[in-house]
Amino acid sequence: MYRLTFSLLFFLAFFTLSAQEWVQQYPFSLLSKLEAIAVDPSGTAWAVGDKSGILHSDDFGGMWSILEPPAADPVFRDVLILPGSGGAQALLAGTDLHLTTDNGQTWTSTGFDEIYDFGGLQALDAQTFLAFAKKGMARTEDGGSTWQELPYPGDVSFGNPPHGFFISESEGWMVEFALNSRVFHTTDGGTTWTQAGTQTFTFARGVHFFDDQHGLILDNDFLYESMDGGLSWTAVNPTEFPIPRGLLVASDDFWVVTCGNGSIQYTEDTGGTWLQISPLSYSPSLQAAASLNAEQFWIAGSYSTIVWTDDFANFTEQVPGVKAPFHSIDFLDDQQGLAVSTEGHVVRTFDGGAIWENITPDDFSSNQTPLAQVYIESEDAVWASTYSGGQMYFSSDFGDSWQALGAAGGSDFRFQKTGPQEFFAIEYNGKFYHSTDGAMSWTLMEDLDGIFEDLFFHNPQDGWLAGRDGQLLHTTDGGQTWQTVQPGSDSLEDFGLIRFVDEQTGWAVPRLGGHLYRTEDGGLTWQQHNLSINVLWKDLDFVDDQRLWLCGGVAGFGVVVQSVDGGLNWTTTLADAPQILQALSCPVSEEVAWVAGAAGQIAKWVVCSGDIPVFNDIEGPSAPCLGDTVQYTVDATAVDIFEWEFPSAWFLLGNENTAQVSVIVGEQQGDVIVTGKNTCGDSTEIALALDFSPIPPAPSIAFMDGLLETFTQDAAAYHWYLEGVLTATTSVNTYEPTVSGNWSLSILSPAGCESDLSEEVFVMVTGTSAPEASSPQLSPNPTHGLVTIRHLPKGSKSLLILTDVYGKRILSATPAPAETLEWALPGHLPAGLYILKLQVDEKQYAWRLLLLDK
Repeated sequence: MYRLTFSLLFFLAFFTLSAQEWVQQYPFSLLSKLEAIAVDPSGTAWAVGDKSGILHSDDFGGMWSILEPPAADPVFRDVLILPGSGGAQALLAGTDLHLTTDNGQTWTSTGFDEIYDFGGLQALDAQTFLAFAKKGMARTEDGGSTWQELPYPGDVSFGNPPHGFFISESEGWMVEFALNSRVFHTTDGGTTWTQAGTQTFTFARGVHFFDDQHGLILDNDFLYESMDGGLSWTAVNPTEFPIPRGLLVASDDFWVVTCGNGSIQYTEDTGGTWLQISPLSYSPSLQAAASLNAEQFWIAGSYSTIVWTDDFANFTEQVPGVKAPFHSIDFLDDQQGLAVSTEGHVVRTFDGGAIWENITPDDFSSNQTPLAQVYIESEDAVWASTYSGGQMYFSSDFGDSWQALGAAGGSDFRFQKTGPQEFFAIEYNGKFYHSTDGAMSWTLMEDLDGIFEDLFFHNPQDGWLAGRDGQLLHTTDGGQTWQTVQPGSDSLEDFGLIRFVDEQTGWAVPRLGGHLYRTEDGGLTWQQHNLSINVLWKDLDFVDDQRLWLCGGVAGFGVVVQSVDGGLNWTTTLADAPQILQALSCPVSEEVAWVAGAAGQIAKWVVCSGDIPVFNDIEGPSAPCLGDTVQYTVDATAVDIFEWEFPSAWFLLGNENTAQVSVIVGEQQGDVIVTGKNTCGDSTEIALALDFSPIPPAPSIAFMDGLLETFTQDAAAYHWYLEGVLTATTSVNTYEPTVSGNWSLSILSPAGCESDLSEEVFVMVTGTSAPEASSPQLSPNPTHGLVTIRHLPKGSKSLLILTDVYGKRILSATPAPAETLEWALPGHLPAGLYILKLQVDEKQYAWRLLLLDK
């Protein structure tokens, strides 16, 4: 079966293909909240989650592939690697149980009724597995071929699959995954259950028992410990965990708690001391962890996040991509756009999002510059601002470079350009600023009371501010004075957005709610209209006074609503984005729009135009070097969704729904096949035959008779390295070194593939080849400090330069013309190898000079 790294062929859009839809363009097609992760000592690893997400690796997570799921489950809650299978056999828990024996190429489903809805899995031995579900527990004793259903007491059905843990085939515990979680105990393998004690938990998240007395339960705030078989429980951690989500007992002493705020809590002394670390700059909900021998750890969570560590100080993100929150997106037209994140990322497209290029400046990245807003006026005039400090930037080359302008104030800075050089800005804390010199400097016009979210100006005189506690303010004199406007009955309503399409028609949107207000008379009167959903609203954009968009959401999902009648009626067009959406841009018509938000999301609204998708060309190497990372690009017309298929040994990196992909070359021939689709359901295809070029083996080298030599004679080029630095390239298999040190060699095959470096050979260079009789001659060499140069042309001008072996000048001299020169080297020079250069008229000579101790 063909595999894609970080991509999924059939899960490219939020909805089933239709005449209009949102298509996720960035960072990649599958942003799954990973609920479970398992790693085998062989290197095979599995991670599963919502959106039918199944990730697989065969190198300890160095490279993850997304596999086709056995069923379109809303969520896979757990994965179990079968003992002794080397990771090739795994059990998957979703609505049903699914078993693979071939690394996920094929699956067998057990056929349980959907009402079961499975959660946690546990292996008691190589043949006996347990699965906890809403309706009951399932048990197999033959490796998953047949299953026994064990209903819960009184045929009770839980709202969520409970957490369970067995210490033997007969004895185990189960805790509800619900409010007021109860603990149950069995001593007959789950045939009967009794409640263990009377203590309940707020919302239990996991359970583990070490023996028949000692156990742990992770609750919604604390980790609890029992020493009496679950009858009573005591909190282990002294302070509440921040949104605990998963419990891993890596060893008797080493316990890990993953948290919904992106942090990890861990103890290496059975809870005596707890340490906290946040491994990523963004904050995914970390749901689960896995370990090998309490030495290597994998942590999985939302946005398809997987991180690895072996010391809880340094972390490697194994599914890379820009997942920081995009808080602003702007398009100049239907092709050219920019988006910026709160961690300094800048991404750009010139083709409507078919390719998003990360063009983050180094200083933005290293400083994690918190970009809040981007505004495109033209191809050579772009402005951006930061949240903290109100720092403004300007780009004249569409984001390739940025010039720092003026800074104003503190936090949550929003700006608007109102004239050739004029800007207004509002801070979260009410400070209102004005600039008349292109944002190079700012004047504080007024310090308003309250908290403000947004501003909008028609012109330099007529503007609006939106804030909390009824702060909807209007100015007609460029911010000199402000009047409070109350659109609705609530004088303390919190407003988050204010927009006007002209001086008369505009919308005021409460920060959180299910309605907005529309005015058609410049704000004198307002009409309330209901929205199709009640969430936190973050941005509004419009095409004209009839066609407009709103985006927002809450923690855990994002939404977009659309109106085509000026805001009177609204339709929810997107309701299951993986995280809140922060920004909108609809530059041309209601038929195309972009939305961006948390988790690095960028999605495009596409309406079927009737144009047939066409691939004009595909570019990329047909026989690249094995193991190299190479790019392939298609030239496309009217393509909204891209699907790439490579030979199974090749690994596609990052986003698949793009016109340009990067892939790691595998040891297999085949074709790259690209399928392009539009939202009408039309498709096209283009292919390119692929081969791979092998990497030549590392050569061996020797130093003989003053020459470095390799016996490999059929290379296209020879790269000679001194101390690991490429120093010379030759077309023959020998090289005369002029500098002492450790030399090594790589060779280039006729296909252009470079070998690994050879073993190093140490070379000591102490002399030169025999000179011609008419050439200047140096003696003695080695020397204790005095050298003589003979046979110089009569009356010639000479320049002597002494350098170290790396060419760094130490000293120079211009002696008087003579046929014989004597030069005493300074006494402070240490013994060692030097290069003495002589320039005589237009000719140059050089010697390797060995200076001995005096």
